[in-house]
This record gives sequence, C-alpha cells and structure tokens, in this order.
Amino acid sequence: MKKSHNIASSKAKNLKGYFPGPVFWDVDPSVLDVEKDKIFIIERVLSRNMGDPKYFELLERLYPISDIVRCAKRSEQIRGNSSIRAVAERYGIRPDHMKNYNPSFG
Repeated sequence: MKKSHNIASSKAKNLKGYFPGPVFWDVDPSVLDVEKDKIFIIERVLSRNMGDPKYFELLERLYPISDIVRCAKRSEQIRGNSSIRAVAERYGIRPDHMKNYNPSFG
C-alpha cells in the first residue's frame, strides 16, 4: 500500500517548510490550521505562486481542486493579470470570472 503524503490527513498538519519561498513570509505557518485556515491558505498560495506549478501541486495535495477553484473565483486577494492567468489556466477558469482581472491590461 502506498503511503499518502497528504498533509491535510496527517495529525501534525504543520505547514512550516511545506511551501517553498515567501508564501508565508509574514505569518508563522506552524500556527495555521489546514482546515480552519483553508481559505487563507488557498488564497495566499494562489496569490503568491509566481507561476510555479510546484505551488499548485502542493496546494492540490492539501485540498480538493473544487475547493481551490471555488476560492479562486471568490478571492479578492489574487491580483495582477499574470497571477490570475496562471491560476485560471491551471484550473480551467476564465480569467474574467476572477474578481481582480483587468481586461484592459491584457
């Protein structure tokens, strides 16, 4: 049987060191609760992914894609057309269905 590396199902649920780079530079990730802070975590990763698929892959180990898509469409934290397009492309969302997409900036 293959072991799951899904942090959401682990007892520890510690995000410290889980995401690379500056995703949680201003927050201690060890105090975040994967379930209680789900929206914050999803928004933070989607808004600071820098177009790197690794961030999306790690996020998808934590949460169902349906939760990620729902949060992406409702979030006001995902800003900048390049970030929005990266999220939209990954999850099959039209960029103009995301709150901060600005079509005049291409």
